[in-house]
Amino acid sequence: MNRILGVVLTVCLLSVNGFAYGPRGHQLVGAIADRRLKENQAVANKVRDLLDGMTLERAATLPDEIKSRHCGDAPTGTRINRELQSFVNANCGDHTSHNNFHFTDVPVFGDEKYGDGEVGREDFDIVHMIPFCIRVLKGEEPETNEHAITKSIAVILLTHYLGDIHQPLHVGAEYFNSSRQPFEPTATDKGFADQGGNKLTLFVFVKRRLVSTGKFHSYWDGQAVDNAFKNSPNSAVAKRLAAQEPDNWQ
Repeated sequence: MNRILGVVLTVCLLSVNGFAYGPRGHQLVGAIADRRLKENQAVANKVRDLLDGMTLERAATLPDEIKSRHCGDAPTGTRINRELQSFVNANCGDHTSHNNFHFTDVPVFGDEKYGDGEVGREDFDIVHMIPFCIRVLKGEEPETNEHAITKSIAVILLTHYLGDIHQPLHVGAEYFNSSRQPFEPTATDKGFADQGGNKLTLFVFVKRRLVSTGKFHSYWDGQAVDNAFKNSPNSAVAKRLAAQEPDNWQ
């Protein structure tokens, strides 16, 4: 049988980095936004001007792609490329790195909401950066802000972050105590965090054999999207998903 029969998670103590939905997942989010923008040509024109004609489908992958750039490199190339490098250069600190803007690690044990505690939340996590980008677009934050988020960069980041924040493993994490049992962390006992599933290894049953698929987070980012949409063109998937808003989406 080729069907997946079950899953098993194990804790992996190796250090890892967090990533967002894979490229295709973000492309689909951008492609849906491109289609919805066609309903308001005035806004679509403004977005096109800010992105120098780039589609949101393309823009949606850029915040992950720039994770490989080096801090301090000179901004070169097109206007968008220069602004992206300036954004990277402005956000290189340990806690203010742009890599950390993509997620928040609210404990899932105890049914905490974002405002219920401190563990896993940061001043520059995704919950803070989305409204910051919106304020830039509204003119409530100057484009010369400390994060070097111009209006063009704000559109690029929002297209990406709105995909990230809808990925459950980008907004929650499980924490374990010294006995390796799930628990609700506190400021004095933060325990061990799974980093949004990045420190969990996923095993699936295929043909009655237990097979490792790697990090749980990575599986959700990439393989789950491929399983859902298979070889359907992005344009076809976006057309179907953009046709109607999900019930009770708010």
